[in-house]
Amino acid sequence: MKSFFIDIFRRNRYLLLAATILFLSGYFLNIYYNSDASVSVLRNSIQSYMQERERDFGRLTGDSALLHRLYSMRTTEQELARVVEKKYGIFLYETDTADRPGPLKFWNDQRILPPPGLLNGPDGNRFIQLSNGQYDCIRKTLADSNGLPIIAIALIPVRWQYFIPTSNLTPEFTDRPAAEERLELAAAPTEFPVKNSDGNILFYLQKSRAIMPRPIIL
Repeated sequence: MKSFFIDIFRRNRYLLLAATILFLSGYFLNIYYNSDASVSVLRNSIQSYMQERERDFGRLTGDSALLHRLYSMRTTEQELARVVEKKYGIFLYETDTADRPGPLKFWNDQRILPPPGLLNGPDGNRFIQLSNGQYDCIRKTLADSNGLPIIAIALIPVRWQYFIPTSNLTPEFTDRPAAEERLELAAAPTEFPVKNSDGNILFYLQKSRAIMPRPIIL
């Protein structure tokens, strides 16, 4: 009898080894999936994408000649294509003699417009809720190459969230859709702050309260 079991083991040792490896892999992946370390990795990824677009907006607004061409609609086809393809909204407004915002002169995104509170508020960087999600917003008062005052606004989408979600419009983080199952925006400070490119905290994330331990499937 003993030799029978030894023979069975020898014949199936690779299968048993593979099953053990799969079991252990599933076990440790399950632990990592529900750990703070995985939340930290996702937070860093979301923060990195957001800061990259902030820096891109900084480069664009630092080019006064390009701003003037966009504002006066005299860009080349290639320049316009590059700006339209950016993964965030850019809006340029005319100003009146008191430097108050006037008509919208250029935009590259049809999904949303800056709300009045942002448009008429002070320059700066803030995190706000709009009708289709949460945004990292930047407002700057600038002058183009002709000295013309311009208000430039960037709307950098962080997470889509529609008032009436459908199968095609479900809530998700813009660059990491899979993060929606594991993260949520926090109403109070947590250990997972998201900072802008100046190092200032814009909002906090937390592990999703809907996360439940997942069964290990072999």
